Amino acid sequence: MSLLVWLERVISAGIPGATATLLLRSDARHVTIQQSARVLMALVALPLFGLVWLLAPALSDFLGIASGTALIRIAAFNLPLMAVYFAYDAIFNGQRMFASQSILQIAQSAAKLGGILLLLWLGLSVTGAFVAHVAATLLAVLLVPLQFRIPRGRPSWATMREMLRIALPMGTYIVTLWVLMNLSLWQLQAAAGQPAREVGFYVAGI
Repeated sequence: MSLLVWLERVISAGIPGATATLLLRSDARHVTIQQSARVLMALVALPLFGLVWLLAPALSDFLGIASGTALIRIAAFNLPLMAVYFAYDAIFNGQRMFASQSILQIAQSAAKLGGILLLLWLGLSVTGAFVAHVAATLLAVLLVPLQFRIPRGRPSWATMREMLRIALPMGTYIVTLWVLMNLSLWQLQAAAGQPAREVGFYVAGI
């Protein structure tokens, strides 16, 4: 889950913010910006998904997860889905459609809760938790066309380059900030003899 969250953070670090920024700056290019954002997010997420899928056996061995290849590959399906999710979230934010943005976020959270409640009845498992996690994102993304008319248009390479000029410094700053915020936790986990209970108390404290 930690690996999945960090990969999702990389996907969300710069492009969604750049998308919202461009939408706020220009009313005339909304359709082009939206299409360009979706294409650009796909160009980032799909190769990352493919890389994780191919490296799943090696990652499973490195992390010491027994039979972890299938688990990592199930989790990897959330990467392209979250790319779509982040794109829509940014589009709603940039167009000040805060009600639609809230519905998207609530739908994903409610679906996750529903999935875990179902697992409590069927029987909890790590695999089941990841399936519920991916299914919740899928349901939230599928909800978007029902409440929002997706405009048709063509992406623009010029617009995508403009997005990247904004996204790269923004994303670098955000990822660097997240790394700095987690350094103390990583140092505690790496320290010899630190019991998991003490690490748990530290995480709860921060």
